[in-house]
Amino acid sequence: MTKVTSNEKSKILVVDDEVDIQEIIKDLFEVFGFDVTTASSGNEAQAILENDSFDVIISDVRMPDGSGIDLLKWVRNRSLSEPKFFFITGYSDHTIPEVLDLGAEGLFAKPFEASEMRENIKKAFLTQKERWTNLNPPVADKALKKSYSNLEKVKENGEFNYGRGGFFIKEDPKNFAIGDLVDVELDFSDQGSFPHFKGLVEVIWVRPPGNSQDLSEGIGVEIRSVDRGVVKDYLQWVETHPVKSYIPIA
Repeated sequence: MTKVTSNEKSKILVVDDEVDIQEIIKDLFEVFGFDVTTASSGNEAQAILENDSFDVIISDVRMPDGSGIDLLKWVRNRSLSEPKFFFITGYSDHTIPEVLDLGAEGLFAKPFEASEMRENIKKAFLTQKERWTNLNPPVADKALKKSYSNLEKVKENGEFNYGRGGFFIKEDPKNFAIGDLVDVELDFSDQGSFPHFKGLVEVIWVRPPGNSQDLSEGIGVEIRSVDRGVVKDYLQWVETHPVKSYIPIA
């Protein structure tokens, strides 16, 4: 992770009711030149955000005087995509699919790995074009090609949905594992409803049939790179069709 300069105004808000955690994360990013502010609750964070802006929020989930989930909902009601939002938690009452659907970019389990957190926060400062135009993407483990009719129809049928950072795809979960890299091609006969997509994605979560939420079986994937031949059209489409979810749950 490169050090930022002061005029870049790269600002992080850390929200946690444990002062030790605040200080660990503050020290982790200040050494790279980030401006880090701390808060001890969701309500305190909201008060700070009313008067200041940040590039990234890193928040605990469970806190007195305003939870992290309430803070995320408040933030996404103000803006669908800014600031970037990450959770840290020592509990399992909110799953990765749930928080990504609500509009968070990621979740770190306590105790978290400092290097993993740094790398994910580093990506948050990149534009979509910078993240998705990888000239040397890693080799895929698998390939998947899907043909659909109309976006609204497949969303309604629980077959496919898109988010700011990836997709839900109805697929046999036995064929995929978390961490798989997949070459994906999506073709819509009604191209006005969704553009042709071709690129590399990573499987972030896998949902089996008969799940407690009674949702379609399938996979949640994050876009790692978009092929050069379609990236311009896809970026334009995403910019003109903003959504809250980073990766939709269904």
